[in-house]
Amino acid sequence: MNYLLFNNEILLSDGTKLTRIQKGPHLSHALDPVNEAHLCVVDVDVLIASASENALDKKDGILAKKFSATYEGEYVLQDEKIGNNLFQVIGIRSDKVKEVYSLIPSEKIKTFVPYAVALRRLLELRHTEMSKPIVFVDDLGAQEKLITVFEGLKFSRTRTIFANQAQQILPEIKRSAINFEKKLGDQKDQSIEGFTVVTNNATLGAQIREIENALSVEVLDDEFPALEGLMAGGFNLKYVLPEEIIKKRKGQERKKQTRSFLAGGLVLAAAMFFYIYGQVHLGFLKASLLREEASHFLLIHELNDLDPFVYRQALKKQKAANYALVFLKVSDSIPDTYETYSFRLSFAPQHWILEEYLYTPIDGLYENIEPRGVLKGAFIKDFWVNNRPGKFLRMEI
Repeated sequence: MNYLLFNNEILLSDGTKLTRIQKGPHLSHALDPVNEAHLCVVDVDVLIASASENALDKKDGILAKKFSATYEGEYVLQDEKIGNNLFQVIGIRSDKVKEVYSLIPSEKIKTFVPYAVALRRLLELRHTEMSKPIVFVDDLGAQEKLITVFEGLKFSRTRTIFANQAQQILPEIKRSAINFEKKLGDQKDQSIEGFTVVTNNATLGAQIREIENALSVEVLDDEFPALEGLMAGGFNLKYVLPEEIIKKRKGQERKKQTRSFLAGGLVLAAAMFFYIYGQVHLGFLKASLLREEASHFLLIHELNDLDPFVYRQALKKQKAANYALVFLKVSDSIPDTYETYSFRLSFAPQHWILEEYLYTPIDGLYENIEPRGVLKGAFIKDFWVNNRPGKFLRMEI
């Protein structure tokens, strides 16, 4: 079992021995021996936002929109409920997630969570009182300190500082606590004042007490607390790229097709048995039936090709199009797992151009769209729509 912390460098533990791995061109070779990984990433962004719990199909879209209004760029998002209609949205930049998966294949990663979530898990195991704000100072060695503020389930963005002296670190602790309080705003419990400093460095904790003896300071006997939290397990979050969702979906489809093939093989074997048994008596009827089926299939095929042709030719002759009819015609050819984000129909010389953006509001449902029927000849590609995996569709009518 392997536990990893991704930051400026990578901390790798097998539960007994810790290895520090520097990032560089040979990093992937250093991680090749990892077979089962539980990891956390320090560099994340956090937003507390409200959304109705009664509209779960719209909740993800609302939270993603609020997150994108605060943080620019492409993120992979997860959220956790922290109150009544209140959620903590935790985003990791897509390039950071891609970096992790480029180093360790998805099938080897069992846990993929933010550093603060792993740290919070350890605090829960140590029965640390978290109703009052906690400023956790994690000493990673080599002067590197990670500062994270907690209040209940809520936590701040983790800051990295390089210092050894308590005189340098204490102002940063206070600054982090003040910034987190401001960020919470109305979500801050106004009945609670002050904060507790928790650290895994006993010497630093003693120095802070000497400088400010009124400040509550606790010391945890854990050299690498986030890795200890990972070892405890029990996480509901895992960051997965849209590409990984598609890959998993295709794998499930292949398994389903294999089962269908095997079942079809058994049915075929049984059919062959009865075919041979009754060939003498039913040969003529079977040959006739096969001819009828072939003729029927050909007619169906020609009808499918003719339907979009006649429909498009009729549109080309019109100076104005019935948007509702076009929209419904196209929507009937798109899987129900998609929702329309935008739909546009414009007229160019001799033809109409349709452009539509689609997205999947539900995690794990990302189906392929086949260019057939009305969509025959359409240009379809994967697209990131409304901060969700989706499709862009363009076709000439």
